[in-house]
Formats: sequence, C-alpha cells, structure tokens
Amino acid sequence: MTEIRRYVGPKEETTFGTKVAPPFYAEANSISIDPPDSPNLIRESSIARTKRTVAPGMYVPGGSIEMVADPATLYYWLYLLMGTIAETDNTTPVTAESDLITTAEGETSGSGTPDNFPIVPGTVTIEPHEGSDLIEDDGFGNMVDVATSAVDMGTVNYLTGLITVTSGLTESTVYDVNYSHGDYEQVVTLQNDIELESFTLKTGKDEFMHTFTGCAMNSLTLSVEKEWVTVSMEFVASKDEKETIMTQAAVVALIPQEYPLAFHHVTVQAVDYGGSLVDISSDVEKLTLTFTNNADAEGGVTLGSRFPRRIFAGGFDCNIEMGIVFNSTAELEDFWGGATGPSTTDIGTLKALSILLNSGHGLGDVVFDLPRCIVQKNALQPSGRDRVIQEISMEALYDDTAAYQCQVTSNVLYSW
Repeated sequence: MTEIRRYVGPKEETTFGTKVAPPFYAEANSISIDPPDSPNLIRESSIARTKRTVAPGMYVPGGSIEMVADPATLYYWLYLLMGTIAETDNTTPVTAESDLITTAEGETSGSGTPDNFPIVPGTVTIEPHEGSDLIEDDGFGNMVDVATSAVDMGTVNYLTGLITVTSGLTESTVYDVNYSHGDYEQVVTLQNDIELESFTLKTGKDEFMHTFTGCAMNSLTLSVEKEWVTVSMEFVASKDEKETIMTQAAVVALIPQEYPLAFHHVTVQAVDYGGSLVDISSDVEKLTLTFTNNADAEGGVTLGSRFPRRIFAGGFDCNIEMGIVFNSTAELEDFWGGATGPSTTDIGTLKALSILLNSGHGLGDVVFDLPRCIVQKNALQPSGRDRVIQEISMEALYDDTAAYQCQVTSNVLYSW
C-alpha cells in the first residue's frame, strides 16, 4: 500500500548541477515540479503526411510548489530567490552550566531549563558534573545519545529552553549543560548578476523522491488572507532523477521546530515616501507579495548538451496587491496624483511599505522593507449591498537612498 510522503528540501549548490543534501525539509501543500513536456525532436516528413523520425531534444524540467510559510525556513527560500545574504551571529556559548538536572535515587530521567534561551539548535550537550558529554540535541528538537546520535533520549524546546531527558541518566547524579543562546540575523537582498545561483531541490512523491539539480527560482509569491500564510514558488531546473523515498520519521526529524505563520501574525505598515511608517493592518483584508526573476533556462542550453548549463536572470519585478477597506478616497487620490482626478503632471504619490511577519514567540520575525513603491491600480467596484473593498496594486522600485528595491531581514534560530 502506498503511503503519503510529500515533502520538499532545498540546498544551494557549490557547482551548478552538482547534487547536494538539503539541511532541512518542509511539508508541502502541493508539488507540481516535473520533467518537461515534449522533450523530443520530431522531424517533419517530406515524403508523407505522417511523422516518423525522433531524437532527444532540449530538456528543461520545471514547475511549482506551494507550502505554508514558517519563519525558520522562509528566509532561506528568499535567499535562493534573490541570491545575496548577510548573516550576523548574535549567539553566545555557555560552557558547563551547573545543575540542569539532578536525579534522585532510582531516577534515570529528568528535565530542566537553562538560564538563557532561546537555545541555538544543535548546540546542546549534557554531561555528568565534571564528566564527558553523554547526551546532545540533533538540531531539530530531539535529545540523542552522543555516541550514536540515534537513540531517542528526550526533547528540547529551543524557544522556551525546556530540556527533557526520558532515559539514559544515572540515579543520584548531577548533570551540567553546554549550549549557545541567541539568534542569527539574516539580511537578504537582490544579487545583480546575470546568472542565477543554483540549488538542489528534493521532493517526496509517495513512491519515490524526485530530485532536481541546477535549479533556479523563477518566482515567489507570499499570500495572506484569513488563513495560513502561504508561499508559492516556481522553478526551472537542469536535470531530474529518481531517488529512494525517505521514511516519515526521517523527514519529521529534519523539519524545523518553529511554528507556521497565520494571517494574524502579519502586520502592514505604509507611509508616503520619506515619512515615518504607520500601521495600516486594521484596514488590510488580504495581501499578495510577488517576486519574479524572469528566469531563462532555455538560454542556458548550449552545444554539446541537451540540458541547461546555467540559468540566466531577467529583470527583477516586485509587485504588491492588497484588498483594503474603503473608508476614504485617500488611496484613490494617491493613485491619481490629484485631489479630484488624475494629474497631468504628477505620477501619483510614491509609498514606502513594510510587511512584518511575527511568529508570536518574540523570535522569528521576517520584515520585508519596500522603501519606494508606485501605485499602479486602484479598483472600486460596488456590487449590490456588499461592502466595497479597494483592490490596490503597487510596484516596488529601486530606492537610491536605501540602495535596494527590497530588503528582507529575519531573526531566526537556524543558520542553514
């Protein structure tokens, strides 16, 4: 019987098209990245109305994935899209903090919370007082045996700091803990190179793992509307291959601990260009943020290979669509550039936007900074007695003062 095993995992490649192992996996709402249609050359016959001659042609896989966004991995997907990342390490190591757990007579388990948290995944080790390491965390919330890294011995909550050891301790013993606490600030901006950085993408498709190498992201869309925050991505790739499907336990062991994001974790701020941002979330009912690389994979196909050897970048587009409660004509006037109708001299009011995704745990904030945007659409379409929602579209422009079109800043526990 076929089991449901559908997952995705990316990792940047050092060399274009050379397969690497992802550092994490995520559950997917849908996976529709596949081999190309019509990858063979079929010759038109000159002696009949039928076709009879065929040969391998250009081969460019591609497709899309949709998933629920989470703060632990979203910044990495954005990095694969935009190509430039700057990391600031805000973590602090702690060595041999005493008395995390003290077992009584007959006890071989226990729990405790270190003095400092959040805890950096993959940094926890537990040892008997003045002894050698006995138990460690695997980076995904599980406490395991140091010698084997495989025996399930408990859990760690990186956000709250609570460490629970379910087995393997010695009675009447004091245990110390080593760990790091703090976070990583990840700042993602656009790489201006004409070629896109490549990555490996592994996808679970129940019966097999479908792996794509030499991938580039063509677009990423973040959607928010009174449900989960979803992220949809379109890809092109160089090659695909079949690998053995991972077990459910193996996938779960590599899914980050941080919670997915919902609509109430999202805040929108806006202001006329040059002003101070103001929270407008109470009037925003839905939001879509779309980035497009206009990737050209077919341009990377050259003589001697039917597969792309590189993927070229086109113009980078950033578009924002919002459904806003209609309670004044202010947005329409911004679109017109005039108080009573379209201006003949003014392009309309430039806007600055900031979109904040906050996990609700005081960590995992993702901030999209769009310092210079132009309103391209303002639709007001009453229907019957239904309330009117303004459908507004904006396009982000490069800002000479900020020196970027869009900047994404994340404070996260994981450094992929």
